[in-house]
Amino acid sequence: MILGSNITATDTGGRIKAFCGLNAVFDILAMVDDAVAGYDASGRVIIANENLASLSGLTRQQLLGIDVNALFLPLSGIPNPHDRLPFPLDGSKATLLCRRPTEGTKVRVVVRARAMGDDGSFLLVARPTSVASAPEPDGPRPTSDVSVDGAALSSDEVAAVADADVRVASIGREGPADVVALMSELGGAVVSGDASGVRDMLVSELRDAVDADAGALYLAGSGGYALKSFTGDVDGREMPSYITSQDRLASLAGEVRHTLAFDRHRGLDGEVVLSEKATKEVHGAPELESLPLVSFFSVPIVYDATVVAVALVGWNAPHALHGHDAKVLDILALHHANELMTATLSARAHSNERVSNAASERLLHLEGLGEKATLLDYYDAFEAMAAAVGCSFMPIFKNLHQDTLFIKTPAGELVDFPFDVDMLRDDEWHYEDVHIWPFSKLATLRGWVSEKCIANDGVLVIMDRLVGESRGFLVTKDGGTALPSLSYTYFKRFVQDVHRLERRQTQRAQDALISHTLQSGLGNHLQHVEGLTAQAIYNSATETADVGGDFYDLIRLPGNRACVILGDVAGKGVQSASVSAAVRTALGAYSWEGLAPSHMVRSLNDFFLGFSRLETFATVFVGVIDVAEGTLTYCCAGHPPALLLHPAEQQTELLSVQSGVVGAFREMVYRDGHVRLRPGDELLLYTDGATEARGADGTFFGEVGLRDAVVRNIDLDVHDIPDKIMATLYEFTENRLDDDVAMMAVRFDGLDADSTAGAPS
Repeated sequence: MILGSNITATDTGGRIKAFCGLNAVFDILAMVDDAVAGYDASGRVIIANENLASLSGLTRQQLLGIDVNALFLPLSGIPNPHDRLPFPLDGSKATLLCRRPTEGTKVRVVVRARAMGDDGSFLLVARPTSVASAPEPDGPRPTSDVSVDGAALSSDEVAAVADADVRVASIGREGPADVVALMSELGGAVVSGDASGVRDMLVSELRDAVDADAGALYLAGSGGYALKSFTGDVDGREMPSYITSQDRLASLAGEVRHTLAFDRHRGLDGEVVLSEKATKEVHGAPELESLPLVSFFSVPIVYDATVVAVALVGWNAPHALHGHDAKVLDILALHHANELMTATLSARAHSNERVSNAASERLLHLEGLGEKATLLDYYDAFEAMAAAVGCSFMPIFKNLHQDTLFIKTPAGELVDFPFDVDMLRDDEWHYEDVHIWPFSKLATLRGWVSEKCIANDGVLVIMDRLVGESRGFLVTKDGGTALPSLSYTYFKRFVQDVHRLERRQTQRAQDALISHTLQSGLGNHLQHVEGLTAQAIYNSATETADVGGDFYDLIRLPGNRACVILGDVAGKGVQSASVSAAVRTALGAYSWEGLAPSHMVRSLNDFFLGFSRLETFATVFVGVIDVAEGTLTYCCAGHPPALLLHPAEQQTELLSVQSGVVGAFREMVYRDGHVRLRPGDELLLYTDGATEARGADGTFFGEVGLRDAVVRNIDLDVHDIPDKIMATLYEFTENRLDDDVAMMAVRFDGLDADSTAGAPS
């Protein structure tokens, strides 16, 4: 009834176009007694009725998008390749198995299918039947239903494959009862990204499909195939942990790309050889001396025309190897290649994230240590990174007494290193002062580490300068396997990042030393001036911070006068310290010329702009105090406004006459401000590091916060005010200052009559 209805095909997006209206489709599907599904050109369900949901044990929503080969299997129970249908599209009957994935069982059904247009879409009708009464498909069953690489199974082989499925169900081993249930678990592992779970299930499926003693899966990597999964019993022996690309077994897998059957025995010369079942060829394979399997299949897993893994499935004693078993294994390998790669790539993504996080964590730790980082700290970082990529770290040390080298193995053993590092160099990879050579490029070194049973593969790293000296170490891959190319790349980048960090921190330490020398030798002095009492403080943002451009001075001048200076040069390090030293020197010279503060700052601006290499600017407060007259003349050039305290009246005054910064424009206008002083008045100067300090919630301390702190402490002695305000800043920021802070307090005491009379002209 349904196959004769006027149902149209689907479009390329997998949606029903039409047929007598969309509602009619659902009405007809609901009326029929059979299980019905519509498939798009790629063989995926786009519509299904409730009968198919009941037959498969899935909901209609779960059925949408399922591949036809995942739901309907040939009688063998082995899925067809994704691009081949298990039934004809001419409406004739075919007997198949319908999977019930949630139960791990199968139901025998008779299906008919018909193409619904020329775009590849089709409609399928299925009806369950008992095994005893199930009619056979009309006509001979196509032998190409389960073909691999163009090799079709004969009718006898199809029957043998079906018998193999029965054997699998009756084995009684732990785990899934049959191949289909195992495939269901395999799909779940793929979804979860569990690469090891996918590998274990795949090798179990291959082993159970031919009832072998053991199965092993080797994953392709740099230089060969590494053992990743094993199941079964090999009489207490072990499978080889690694098969190199040069081994005959691996090279045959790469050349032939389908399952081969081998018997392993000794030739006339006593060497191990492999006899290939199909071609009768004999291949020398001395590298397989330790292989415990006597008869086995080599099953390549091919993805995108590349052999990504090789499975060995076999027996501990001589065993008959049948061609249909090889084809079954090929079908399973072909069917699950995508799942294996999906899970492997997912696991690799997780691994990449883990390794990146480990590298970032170690680099941040070293950066936090700054110049305090020792060689041991760097070696700890290298060891942690080596562990993150599945390797071991072995530093090379020098025996100063005997002038020889030795290495320290992961077990703590000291082994003489009989090589001159310079003799090993071949510039395989070079980044500034860092050299990295894979063992594959250093045959002598590779042979030595292999002979000493230290490792099979790895890299030699030489850093021309690390903590003051040339350093070297080995990063080795354990377990007899090759170093993966991705691990090599990650470690190379990490060494490069560490080198840049160490070089930066060395330069920073040198700059700080120069800056400290400049500041200690050229400035930040408070000279004694009669009639004035002063106190200043300078605090770095952190203990290891670069010396910045903050500076201050109190200079005694003739005629009972004094020049008070506090400023901030933009930037940090050697340049800003050098510029601040030059500014202090220049202002000191200008003050002795008797210039007004605005004139001094104007001359300083010309000085800045006269040197094109000084690509910076400064803010500065320059004041001249006439102690005898009790006056202050000042110029505030882009600097935070100074505070004038009147403790006797419990008041503060903001010195509001402002001018522009120094070093920005030649046409900048600078103005003087004038204030009369009374004995006991105090002048408070500070840099913007005080007002721009941030609290834990991100709020600024600000000028209001500073004035409040001053008012609360206005009765303190002038010697205590800078320290008290600095303590308030630390409390506000929870000991996390973002910028350097300089602060100076000057109290006007005035002169007595004798001092005024004796003042020099």
